[in-house]
Amino acid sequence: MKEVEEEKSRMVPLPKEEYSRIVKDYPLKPLPKKYYKDQRGGVAWCFASPRTKVLTEGGWKPWNKIYPGERVLTHKGRFMRVTRKDAFEGIYDWIKVHLQFDNIKDLKYDIRVTENHPFLTTEGWKEAKDLKVGDKIASKTPKRCLNCRAPIPLSWNAKTDFMFCSDECARNYEWTEESLHTEYIDKQIYDNPLADVTVTVVKIERIKIPKNSTVWTQTHACSLEVEEDHSYMTPLGFSHNSQWHIRGIKPEDKEAFDKGEISFEEMILRHSLHQDLRWKLNGVSVLPQCTITESDMKSYVRGMLGQLNPEQKGPANVQKVKVIPKVEVAKPTMPKSKIKEFLIDKEGAKLINKIIIHETSYWISPGEIGSLPYTWAYMGTVWTGKVATGDERGDFHELFFYPDKDLPEPNRKFFDGRFILRAFRGEAARGGKTWWLWKSTKNPYPQNPWCYCDQGEHEVLPLDKIKHWGHEDYPEWKTRKDDCE
Repeated sequence: MKEVEEEKSRMVPLPKEEYSRIVKDYPLKPLPKKYYKDQRGGVAWCFASPRTKVLTEGGWKPWNKIYPGERVLTHKGRFMRVTRKDAFEGIYDWIKVHLQFDNIKDLKYDIRVTENHPFLTTEGWKEAKDLKVGDKIASKTPKRCLNCRAPIPLSWNAKTDFMFCSDECARNYEWTEESLHTEYIDKQIYDNPLADVTVTVVKIERIKIPKNSTVWTQTHACSLEVEEDHSYMTPLGFSHNSQWHIRGIKPEDKEAFDKGEISFEEMILRHSLHQDLRWKLNGVSVLPQCTITESDMKSYVRGMLGQLNPEQKGPANVQKVKVIPKVEVAKPTMPKSKIKEFLIDKEGAKLINKIIIHETSYWISPGEIGSLPYTWAYMGTVWTGKVATGDERGDFHELFFYPDKDLPEPNRKFFDGRFILRAFRGEAARGGKTWWLWKSTKNPYPQNPWCYCDQGEHEVLPLDKIKHWGHEDYPEWKTRKDDCE
C-alpha cells in the first residue's frame, strides 16, 4: 500500500496551455502516466501459477494443460464444461493461503491467489482477503479411510498417497490377506460416491511482487470460466469465478428450455434483468464494479453504443444509464426500491437473444450467489475487453474501453471508446444523489488530470461515501485554479 501511495504522489503538473498542446495526440486513450496520480489498465482476477492443478474428468491437470470443452469438477459434485480460460498480467499484490487436513500433518497445500479470489468455506464463498486462520475450506472426495471409512482429501501428488485419515486409524487397522491386494485397497479407498470434506486455513501471507520482476509466474494470474456452476476444484478446495443478469427463471421453465420445448426468448419473458460491469486494474487489489439499471432493453443498448436518447432533452442527449455501485447492490439491508429491474417484454427478449454470446454464458443454480433461493439465474455474456483509466476521483471516473477483437457483431461496438462515470446530486439527480454512465461521443480526448484534480481513486464509491462533488470542491483546486482557467 505504501508503494502505491508513493506512486500517487509523483503527479506532474499540467497547466492549461501545455495540456492544449499535447492532448490532440491522445484520442481515445489516457495521457502519459506521469500526469496522473495512479493511471492503470487491466481486465480481471484469478489464481497465480499456470501449474496450479485442477481436477478434470481425466484426473488432476495443470491449468496450462486444460482447454475449453474439457470438464472439471465443481462444488456441486459434478463435472461441467470449461468455456473460457484467461491469463492476466501486471498483478503484483497476492495472498498465499496455506491449507492443512486436520488429522494428517503431511496432507497440506498452499496456493497463491489475488485478493478477490473466492474460496468455498463452510460459511459460504469468501474472498481470499477475508479469510482467517481457522476457516474451514470445503472440498469433495471419493476417497475413504481404509479403517473407519471417513472421507480423506483426494491426493494431487502421484508420489504421495494416504490410505488412513489419522495415525490412530493406521495403527488400529487389521491387515488381512485380502486387504493386502492392491485391487481390494483401491476399491475400498476410491470406489465411492463423492463426499464432503474440509481442510483448515492454517496461515495467510500477503505477498508483494517487485514492479521490475521479469518472472512470468510472479506477475500473471490465471483463470477458468466454467459453465453453470462457475467453480472448479484445486487441491484441497474449490475456487469461483464470475453481463446481463437474468433472474427468477423457474426450474420447470429451465427444464422445458433444456428439452427444446420452449425457446430462450420464451423462457426469459417477463423476468427481471440488470447489467453487471466490472474491471480489474493491474496491480490494484480493489475490484471496481457496478450494476447498470434501466427501464427498457433499448436504453441498455443505446448506453453501450453511445447513441442518442430521444427522450432526453437538450443538445447533449447521448443515452445516460443509471449505475449503482456493486457494494450497494450487495447490502442485505438495501431498500428494494434502490434497484428497479424492468421486466423483459417480447421485443426485449428478441434483442437479448440476438446480443448475448451464449457460448460463454452460464447458469447459476437456485440459492447460489447471483440467484434467488428457488429459481435459476442466467449470466449472459455481452462484452469482454480491456480498460485504461484516465482522471479518477471519488465522484468521477474517466474510462477508456477497448473491446476484444474476437467478439461477434454487434458486440464489438459496445463499450468502445471514452466513457464517463460520474456522481450527481441535487437537480441533476432529481433532488437526490445518483451515478450516471455515458459515452463521450463528441470528445474522444482525455481531460486534464491536473486541472480536474485527479485523485487516483479507482473504486466506484457508494453515494454516501463521496466527500467532494465536482473538481472545484477538491482542496487542490484552490492552488491550481490560476493555471487552469
